[in-house]
Amino acid sequence: MPELSLAAKTSLSFIFLLGIIFIIYLILKEKIKIEFGLLWILAFFAASFVVLSSKVLTTLTKLVGGINPSAGLCILAFGFILLLLIIFTVSLTALLDKIKRLTQHISFLELRLKQSEDEK
Repeated sequence: MPELSLAAKTSLSFIFLLGIIFIIYLILKEKIKIEFGLLWILAFFAASFVVLSSKVLTTLTKLVGGINPSAGLCILAFGFILLLLIIFTVSLTALLDKIKRLTQHISFLELRLKQSEDEK
């Protein structure tokens, strides 16, 4: 099985390094939560490890049914993106539930306030 060229490994490593720097910048500027930032940093380190380790990449490529390492990387990236979509959907659903409960609570408080004003 062919392995990734040195140029591909270097390019991907540079992209991952830029990604880590950008995530750290976003965390410091409080644009993203630390939990999500750490998830991204962990993902970049894992991807770097897979790209730089030919044996791991070859094994994972065979495991996911790929023929060459670039196909294996694409399959793994697609799976990772789907996993992130699920994680963010769960977070979004939890936030929507909180918004719904807060809206109901505010409506209840407004009703009580109106009733108490009518009683006076």
